[in-house]
Amino acid sequence: METLYKAFSQVVPEVEELFFQRLAILKQLTHETQRIGRQALSQKVGFTERMIRSNIEQLRDQGLVDITSAGIAITDQGRRILHQVGGYLTDTEELRLLANKVKTHLGVEHCLVVPGSLKESEEVAIAFASVVQEVLMEHLSQGRHIIAVTGGETLSKVASNLTPDLSRGRDIYFVPARGGMEGTFDIQSNSVGAVMARETRSKYVPLFIPENIDTQTTNALLEDPSIRQVVEMVQEAECLLVSVGTAEVMAERREVTLTQKQQIREGHAVGEVFGVFFDKKGQEIVRVPRAGLQLEDMKKIPLLLTIVGGKAKAEAVTAYYKLINRHGWLICDEQLAQEVLSLQLYN
Repeated sequence: METLYKAFSQVVPEVEELFFQRLAILKQLTHETQRIGRQALSQKVGFTERMIRSNIEQLRDQGLVDITSAGIAITDQGRRILHQVGGYLTDTEELRLLANKVKTHLGVEHCLVVPGSLKESEEVAIAFASVVQEVLMEHLSQGRHIIAVTGGETLSKVASNLTPDLSRGRDIYFVPARGGMEGTFDIQSNSVGAVMARETRSKYVPLFIPENIDTQTTNALLEDPSIRQVVEMVQEAECLLVSVGTAEVMAERREVTLTQKQQIREGHAVGEVFGVFFDKKGQEIVRVPRAGLQLEDMKKIPLLLTIVGGKAKAEAVTAYYKLINRHGWLICDEQLAQEVLSLQLYN
């Protein structure tokens, strides 16, 4: 059966998406002690009501669910089919079900979930890097490419686990998306970009400009031809690897002013990206001026990979996708994915 399913999914790719959607619905219905309405079912599985409606109709026509005015329930036939299919599901397919729920829940274009917790296992960091590299290799053609990278612990772990396979047939330049900031050296974007270039045997172009300087000083530094050239390269990047931080941690790491800290606290900011602190509705609270890519530049980058691990960032990630209008890929660990779904913040 598994071999037959794989053959079908290759000939008719859309069957795979429908399979996972309907399987998720049937599995959720087995956990319900009474009939459930479409809206409530939609919230629990993370699908839109339109998706629920179309899938439920098909499942009803196949005799796998029963629909009355009181709601939806799985039938005995549905339970039998689910039991049979469940025996063929691998851990990978379970993760794909989870990723599909997160994708719909957040409204993001693409989602991949890595098993486990990035905070607890080096093996998860290796898996993160493998998934990131797989996406890059699939979407970056042969030839020259500029990849902009931000800093942070997550991307630092990814960087050290990339391999030279990425650069085969590709002339890759890693560039820091922003200037450096004070604090731990190995998680700054300059350092992360350098490690990525080293591990993949690619090229690295540093941006030697501090982050926490005033606009006048920044403009003066940009007059230097070497710095201006790097900033122009960053603006040409067709791929961006970015992570999301929690507001509390990033407020300390970026050494914001006391006034800005008060604004962040009173504005109930939950996350930060590119110097922008935002609340759970995805509304900007405070912006810390920085040299390099800006938040608005993310929209024009064709290949955007947001790479995040740890359930502590679930609220920040949920709000982040409201802030950036759900663009690109989310690559996260299983722990964060489960927490995102449990928050039920996205409507």
